[in-house]
Amino acid sequence: MSPSPYFTIPFLLIVAILQSTAAPRLIVAGVRPDLMFVFVTAWTMLAAFRARELQYVDEPPTLWRGINDGVVWAFTGGIFLDLLSGAPLGTSALALMLAAMAAGIFGVGIAAAAPILMIIIVPIGTFIYHLIFLTEVALAGRPAFWSYAVTKVILPSVVFNLALFPVAYLLLSPLSRRTERERLQW
Repeated sequence: MSPSPYFTIPFLLIVAILQSTAAPRLIVAGVRPDLMFVFVTAWTMLAAFRARELQYVDEPPTLWRGINDGVVWAFTGGIFLDLLSGAPLGTSALALMLAAMAAGIFGVGIAAAAPILMIIIVPIGTFIYHLIFLTEVALAGRPAFWSYAVTKVILPSVVFNLALFPVAYLLLSPLSRRTERERLQW
């Protein structure tokens, strides 16, 4: 069960504002953090782990239950990012949604400990997010410098996102537990 829209929408708007205003000031080695990506991926992982837990209480897990929350967060946060940036509307939303879907698929489908999955999912999701975003920018007729983006933006972003991910995961964990779906017991 997703948290109330009264929490989700303001929270994602604040993250988008921080991404647009504060993140450019947090540049390390020429790279700024992908705050929205980190929070969306953390929420998607928490939802995927909840879906996996349901499998063990005789409720069949579905892939959509594991990634639905993450995709909704990705769409909402991506639209906010696009409204606050010069990117074409929907660019960040689509890139975040595809990254969230990949994170959800891995989170539900691979039986591994959370720290191991994080080390796998965050780099894969970062690559998906940035490559989809660059592709969309190029399709919109804007210049996309692929070799520069991969070496100077995407690879350092992987490291930055891996460092920030545990913080976002720990911040969202209590909320995830509060919004867990109640199980009926007979």
